[in-house]
Amino acid sequence: MDLKKQNIRMRRRSCKSKLQVTLEDDFNVPDTKPDVERIVTGEGRVEIAETNLLNGKLLVKGILHFDMLYISHESQIPVHSIQGKIEFDEMINMDNLQEENDCKVKWELEDINISLINSRKISVKSLVTIEACAWEEYEEPVAVDKEDGENAPCRYQDMDVTELVLAKKDILRLKENFHLPAGKPNINQILYYDISLHGVEMRAQEGKILVRGEMLLFVMYSTQEEENQIAYYEGEQSFYSDIPCESCKENMVLQIDTELQSKDVQIKQDEDGEERGIEAEFAMNLDFCLYEEKQMRYLQDMYSLEKQLQLKRIKIPFRHLVMKNTSQKRINEQLLLETPKNPILQICHSRGTIQLDEVEWKDNGISVEGSVEIKIIYVGEQDEWPVGEIKVSVPFSHIIEGVGEKENKMFEVHPQLDQLSVMLSGKDKAEVKLTLSLETVIFEMMEYDMLDSVEEENYDEKYIEQLPDMVGYRVQQQEDLWDVAKKFCTTEEAIRELNHLGDKKIEVGDKILLARG
Repeated sequence: MDLKKQNIRMRRRSCKSKLQVTLEDDFNVPDTKPDVERIVTGEGRVEIAETNLLNGKLLVKGILHFDMLYISHESQIPVHSIQGKIEFDEMINMDNLQEENDCKVKWELEDINISLINSRKISVKSLVTIEACAWEEYEEPVAVDKEDGENAPCRYQDMDVTELVLAKKDILRLKENFHLPAGKPNINQILYYDISLHGVEMRAQEGKILVRGEMLLFVMYSTQEEENQIAYYEGEQSFYSDIPCESCKENMVLQIDTELQSKDVQIKQDEDGEERGIEAEFAMNLDFCLYEEKQMRYLQDMYSLEKQLQLKRIKIPFRHLVMKNTSQKRINEQLLLETPKNPILQICHSRGTIQLDEVEWKDNGISVEGSVEIKIIYVGEQDEWPVGEIKVSVPFSHIIEGVGEKENKMFEVHPQLDQLSVMLSGKDKAEVKLTLSLETVIFEMMEYDMLDSVEEENYDEKYIEQLPDMVGYRVQQQEDLWDVAKKFCTTEEAIRELNHLGDKKIEVGDKILLARG
């Protein structure tokens, strides 16, 4: 007997692997740059340029980009910057990796250290963690009914399932224009900049994915004035963008991973032709999945009044969304700063990076522990060393409540820095205010006993002839009307009519009459 089947699109992880890589190299200071006297700060980011599958291994080609801000008294302007890169190729062992798999590669810059070898040479050392994850898309056929024309009573059951609609990679490009406020001198040259996004929100909408948040820009620049040679500007702007996506609907569940691809700034002239504008560009790699929550009816059981049916069953796991929400953690702390050689006159910029140390499911919820590593760039009191950097660490712990029991559940926690403020509260003290958001997605793997195929056999005629035309029956434990009808090869409707049951349910111990079908 043929069954009608409906395919449910699913996604599962095939394999996962992690690798730590040490990247180091020495760089000469470009001839156009003055000697390095003191390094102020160093930043780095990783770009995954290419991935290739080779005999069950994943070849990852990437670039470590670094920026260094330093002080030199050889030129009229005391602050300068150097940019450079280290290219790398790494092979990651991936058991069960298939060519059709979708590979997702993430990176984390655990540490970067830029040190001075001599005034014309620097050393760059970094520790990078690369995590590769391979995903497989597949379809699971589910029996939902018998074929038309088949004379067989059927029993159906509802189930909740979260079906994959789309898995896609894209790039979000943002471009915002900033303008120096009155009182700030004109820009001659940008020496150092930082662009970050805070409070980013992404939502599924009809035919698109909505993206909004705040873009924060910091620039340190040389001016066109003789007395005030170095200035800085910090500003923020709200941004709104959308990513076209035909399959997207407002009620769908969006699960998305983001990764910085590139950032850049350009000096722009204002209406008067003066260089007081800054164009900031920020590009982000997006790797997202769209899921749709469905309640579907499947064929749970069946029998025939004419044939004996052999039902073949299989167990199929389905993913069901249990929870997706965002909780916030607010921190307000007074920190004791390490007193630098050049005392702090004013904080001009702070940047925070979230590091998760432990994410664990406990009895009272999901426990998240980590820290926010903050870099503070400041203006010093001594003109000889105009800028400096201090690093501080703010630990945090948070409980995500209302998650239930852990059994058969998979979860992910994605942290994000929504707000960060660092202000001097004394000579060697700073007040830190920050807000973290933690997006939590929990799926439950539910295993269902499904009909796979049905074979028909003729009833034993001698056995059928021996059955009485009518019999009295006492309802047993865990039996309902379906079970009784199937056991005695009749129908629920026939039993109700014969016993005048109407809509009444049968109970254990009830006595009913049964007529042979």
